[in-house]
Amino acid sequence: IICHYHGQDLRNRGVIPEMDAISDLNLTNELDLTYMHPNLNYLFLPYDVLAFDVKQSIGEPLTICHATTNRIIKGSDLIIKTCRELEKSHGIKFVLVENQPHEKVIEIKRHSDIFIDHVGELTWGYGMNSLESLSMGIASATYLNDIYEKFIPDHPFINIRPDNIKDVLVRYIEDPELIMQKGKEGRKWVEKYHDYRNVVRKLYEYYREIGIDI
Repeated sequence: IICHYHGQDLRNRGVIPEMDAISDLNLTNELDLTYMHPNLNYLFLPYDVLAFDVKQSIGEPLTICHATTNRIIKGSDLIIKTCRELEKSHGIKFVLVENQPHEKVIEIKRHSDIFIDHVGELTWGYGMNSLESLSMGIASATYLNDIYEKFIPDHPFINIRPDNIKDVLVRYIEDPELIMQKGKEGRKWVEKYHDYRNVVRKLYEYYREIGIDI
């Protein structure tokens, strides 16, 4: 019996003792959950990274994109305000994606140069939004707290906080080569850790540890 914790259940309800007692292996794709269970094994979220081509050039104008499903959790109001200011001061184009079908979201993101996942403490790290942009070779910005920085020290993210988001974005806007470098680093990193082929290999290691012959 394998329990895979994902989403709000463990955060809101906690461990179900009866289920936990008979579980042979406990897994999660979410780092914060590993602090809520004494025996939870981490597995990077699997994604078909190789399904995407890598971005080869910076757009004209340079485009920053933010896709949100919850403005409060994502810190979207600050992201929108900052990027609107950068439109005026640096001539960038800002695209907000909200309440759109997934295929359209992917197409819009494909034409961006910098993608912003979220900023602030209300959510940890990064999610599927970032996996999509990293797979496309797009420089990706998010907030990583100290725990996440230590967990993935080789990460390719542009780390942004509410108090430095504008300064950090300006640094990249004024150095397009740095944007392209981040995008290439991101693609290599997401292939290594999140491509489903590599995630499955790690999953099978966990299986073998509990005696499942794969």
